[in-house]
Amino acid sequence: MKTYPYSLAATLVAILTIPTARADYSSTVLGLNPVAYYRLNETTPVPGDTAANLGTAGAIGTAFYINTPLHQAPGALVGSTDTAVGLNGTSQRVATPFDSSINPMGPFTAEFWVNPAVSGSSATPPCPLSYFSTASARYGWLIYEWDTGWKLRMYNGVDTSPTVEITSGGAPNVGQWYHLAAVYDGTNAYFYVNGELAGQQSAARYVPNNGGPFSIGARADGSFWFTGYDDEVALYTNALSAAEILTHYQNGTSASPGQTYQSLVLASHPILYYRLDEPDFVGGSPVTAANLGSLGA
Repeated sequence: MKTYPYSLAATLVAILTIPTARADYSSTVLGLNPVAYYRLNETTPVPGDTAANLGTAGAIGTAFYINTPLHQAPGALVGSTDTAVGLNGTSQRVATPFDSSINPMGPFTAEFWVNPAVSGSSATPPCPLSYFSTASARYGWLIYEWDTGWKLRMYNGVDTSPTVEITSGGAPNVGQWYHLAAVYDGTNAYFYVNGELAGQQSAARYVPNNGGPFSIGARADGSFWFTGYDDEVALYTNALSAAEILTHYQNGTSASPGQTYQSLVLASHPILYYRLDEPDFVGGSPVTAANLGSLGA
């Protein structure tokens, strides 16, 4: 039997027992191409600039004021101390992170008040509200301020073309409050402006949002920024009737309504409801958890 000097034998044993090199944990995870990956190694956060959700989803529906929008601007409701959020059209919005539990998969109603500070455009239309996701295909819905009117678009998750497009007549007036409501009953889409039906279309090919935030003041992908004011934003998991929508509009425009607008909205059990009346945030910038996945910011 062949023998080796001690030093050579020890070297061979060492080579044979060296473990296979492995990538660190984060590199391994990133190699699997996650859409979202949080290492959660940020420093201790401070309270954020948030908008309270009064809807049935509770705290999971908390929204975030992004890039310090104007707080407590004059609101939409006549004869009320109600206030609204002001948005600069370049970087400011209020957004609720996506969660499947607050993403209606069937009928829904999206209702809010909006006051544009600049005229709409067909080239780059401002988007005051959306629940939408986009990549090679688009999902969900959004509302634009077009130069020909307020426009509701809904998508089918197959391509980038809308399967529903309803436009109200006439360009929105700068400085005027509007009450808008988009309704989907599981079959058809309806779009109301100031309590009146602007149009309806079949929405049989509609596919809900699959990942974008509920976004007030911009498209969910952080583009098509809106300049103006948003107020009293509500999302329901049912289709409000034409009569209910008209009642909400009439309440908000009455100097002496029979009940508060808030109580009227809450009686219809919205899943998300933002009054957007929080005072200016004091306490520093919140620390966020960075997403290293392909979805990015």
